[in-house]
Amino acid sequence: MITHRNDSIVITVDMPHGLAATIIDAAVILINQGGEVRSDDLRYRLLRCPLISYAIDRDEFVGVAALKVPHDSAEDNVFVKAESTYCYREFLLELGFLVVSAPHRRKRLASRLIETLCEKKRFSKMFATVREENGHVQALLENQGFKRSGRPFLDRGGKSNLLLFIRLPNNNTNTEILVP
Repeated sequence: MITHRNDSIVITVDMPHGLAATIIDAAVILINQGGEVRSDDLRYRLLRCPLISYAIDRDEFVGVAALKVPHDSAEDNVFVKAESTYCYREFLLELGFLVVSAPHRRKRLASRLIETLCEKKRFSKMFATVREENGHVQALLENQGFKRSGRPFLDRGGKSNLLLFIRLPNNNTNTEILVP
C-alpha cells in the first residue's frame, strides 16, 4: 500500500482484494454515480483489478481510478476499432473506473489518482479510452504521458465516439509494436 497525503485528502494505491469491504463498496457506489460503466458485475470487475487508487477527504470517499486487466478478444478490441498501429496483446493494463465526486472536481484530484497508478506501473504499457467530447480527461491523460492512437470509434452502445490513448513504459527503450 502506498499513501499520499495532501491537505485533508489522502490518496492510497493498493490491490483491491486486500481492501476493506467498505472501501470497495464506496468505490462501486461512486463509479455507478459516474454513469459510464455497466453496474451488473462492477464489484467483481473492480476486485479483479491489479491496482486501485482512491481518495478520501475527511472520511468521505471522493475519487477512484483503477488499472484493469483488459478482456476483449484479439479480433474485437479497442485497438482494432480505433485502427491503431499498436497491438492490443502487448498492453496488459487498462486505466479506467476514473470518477471524482462533483464537489472535488477541478482540484487536480483526477490527475493525482492517475499519476499514482502510473508511478506504480511506470514500466508497463497501458491504455485508456475516453469519450471524444471529454477534453478534460484527454488532457489529464496526455499530461501523464498517454498519446492518442488511431481514430475515433463508437462505444459498445453505438451512441458516443471514444478515443484510444496509449502509454508506453518510462524506460525509453521500447519501440512501436505494429500489428502484422
